[in-house]
This record gives sequence, C-alpha cells and structure tokens, in this order.
Amino acid sequence: MGVKHSSSLVRQLSKVMFDKKHVAFGRILDNWEQITGETLSKQSAPLAVRYRKNKDGAPTAILKVAVPSASATTFAYQKMLMIERINQLIGKPRFTDMLFEHQSPQQFKISENEQSSFKRENKEISPDLKEMIDGIEDKDLQLRLSRYITAAHQ
Repeated sequence: MGVKHSSSLVRQLSKVMFDKKHVAFGRILDNWEQITGETLSKQSAPLAVRYRKNKDGAPTAILKVAVPSASATTFAYQKMLMIERINQLIGKPRFTDMLFEHQSPQQFKISENEQSSFKRENKEISPDLKEMIDGIEDKDLQLRLSRYITAAHQ
C-alpha cells in the first residue's frame, strides 16, 4: 500500500460510514455538551436534522431536539446562541432554526450526571478500517481517526 494523503483517507472512511449523510448530525451529537452547556445537555437530546432550501436556493438545516416541557422556555431563550454555536461547528449548510419536541423527563434517565438514554449503540469497527488506521505513521492523526470512527459507529 502506497502513501496516501490523510484527507483522502478521511473521505473514504466518511463515505463508508455515512455515505455523505448525517455527518452534521454526528458532529452535533458528539459536541452536544459544548453546544448547549453542561446543564442543558443533560435535559435534552438532538433527534434529527431536516434539510431545506431557502428562497434563494441555498441549503439550510433545522435541528429537532427532545426537551422536557419544564425546560422548554429555557431552551427557547438559548435557541439563537445554540444555533450560532452549531453553525460555528458545522459550517455549511447553515442551521436556521431549532424545533423543540416534548419528551417526559423520565425518558432522559439522568443518573450520576450521566445522560445514558440517548447514547448510541456501539458497533464493531471493521477489520479493514482498523488496518487502514494502523497503517498511519502519525500517532496523533491515528488517534483522531480512531476516535472519529468510534464516534461514527456508536
């Protein structure tokens, strides 16, 4: 196997895992605590991303979030700040809105400051992907790619 540029490797891994879909949603899930803050992240969970085109034909996105009714007002006040943080994290397409959907607090099952009910199921990483990553000499890049794959497979 010859030398490959790291961007082509990331592109191949992303294509295998997401087929160029749901990358933005995966980043939101992985960075949810930084987007909302520690307290609000334990009371909520992103559910879905919906893509649309605005009047100019530019793609935009809307994030659907599960929140308990008691916290809905707090989330409404923080909505624009969270959208700004998401846009800084994702880039394009621009997120223009967040929709809040009621979820009962029991569904979040918050215990010992851990949000366990919305963790994604772990899946095994294929041997081909492990072999690709093991072939990278740069240990920092190798670590980051393995974390990326692990997060994508959850």
